[in-house]
Amino acid sequence: MTKINIDALRAKYLDDEPVQKIKAAINANNFFLENNPNGYADSNRFLNSLMQFPENITYKRGIEEFLEASSAGNYFQLSDAKQDDEGINFYWISYYKGRIRRNLKVPEFEGLLKLLETSRRSEISLTLEGLINKAIENIK
Repeated sequence: MTKINIDALRAKYLDDEPVQKIKAAINANNFFLENNPNGYADSNRFLNSLMQFPENITYKRGIEEFLEASSAGNYFQLSDAKQDDEGINFYWISYYKGRIRRNLKVPEFEGLLKLLETSRRSEISLTLEGLINKAIENIK
């Protein structure tokens, strides 16, 4: 019969403190390239991409819900890029809210794909209003 090293087992599973992973924080102050060289979008291109959307609440709501869900730490599934009847490129982004699967139609805007790419490794705290205000502030 093999002798078990109880002390090694105890040190491995009971005495070690859990390792806390420090996540990078993404907010309106470091989202734009003007404020952070490793940012996600240029302020001018971000505002121009928002200006191309028609006056349709669907586009605005999709971006707002996506930013809210990403701030809540959800994981996303991304569809291939599609184009709607108005010629706007968009993605279907899916995530689970509890047991319910939510599907969002999110128009392609400057910084979206890079934000999705880092969403699992980062703590996100973004709102559409905050991003627009910071982009306008950067342009002035």
